[in-house]
Amino acid sequence: MALDVDEVLNGFVKGLAMSLPTEGASISQDLLAVINNKSDMADLVRAVKEGDISQQEFADEIEREKAVLEAEIIQLEIAAKATIQHAVNQAISSLTSSIKVAL
Repeated sequence: MALDVDEVLNGFVKGLAMSLPTEGASISQDLLAVINNKSDMADLVRAVKEGDISQQEFADEIEREKAVLEAEIIQLEIAAKATIQHAVNQAISSLTSSIKVAL
């Protein structure tokens, strides 16, 4: 059986595309949740404006929020890498299967 490179590559791309939308959407939603979590910052701004906390307490809380955001982004990076690896594995598996059938 002849190897149709175009067909194999199309299958490869389709497999990759089919894998990413599902898992990629989950990661996108997680990232949006991190970015849209403005209520904590709004509360901090309100508290410092109203004198409920000092400038130093405000600075300390900003540093804490920064650390939390960094940790959440690292977690999303790990999830994104896992998603990409999963998609690549599926695509390579499909590619390998197509080549075996053609041979």
